[in-house]
Amino acid sequence: MKPLRIAALACLIALLALGAQALAKGRDFQYHGEIAQPPFAAFSNQPTLDLYVHSQKKRSGKLVIKIPQVLIYNAWFDCSNVGHVSAGNSTGGSSSRLDLVGIKVKHRSFSRTENVEGTITKFTGSIPRHGAATGTVRFSGDLGPEIGHCESGTLNWSAQRK
Repeated sequence: MKPLRIAALACLIALLALGAQALAKGRDFQYHGEIAQPPFAAFSNQPTLDLYVHSQKKRSGKLVIKIPQVLIYNAWFDCSNVGHVSAGNSTGGSSSRLDLVGIKVKHRSFSRTENVEGTITKFTGSIPRHGAATGTVRFSGDLGPEIGHCESGTLNWSAQRK
């Protein structure tokens, strides 16, 4: 009878340890949606975004949400001297991609302004408990005398959880 108790106790301890490990890992979600901007002639696809979200409960019970990465595809802005220019790096062919990383979320809302080589990207939004994540994105900057001042205006976006 004692070996059975010891085996049951060992199983219980292992189950609790695995449960604590699973709780510590948190959950990862992906949201995908469109940016409210008409397609740019050079890019045949609608501007879209992928929002990667990580949520984890601390031992205190507080839920911590982070956005490790946002990928923005085929967005563009209008420049004073050359017309439309892609926001981000060309991925070859007829698409572009812009990466934003490490966005902090507080009270299910976030805001990030990033300046890369004169291009300012302002990305804001919120992630509700249920439903689509929503927000705005804006691209702007002075890219030198040849290209001029570039501006996208404030663009709305909405992304559903996959």
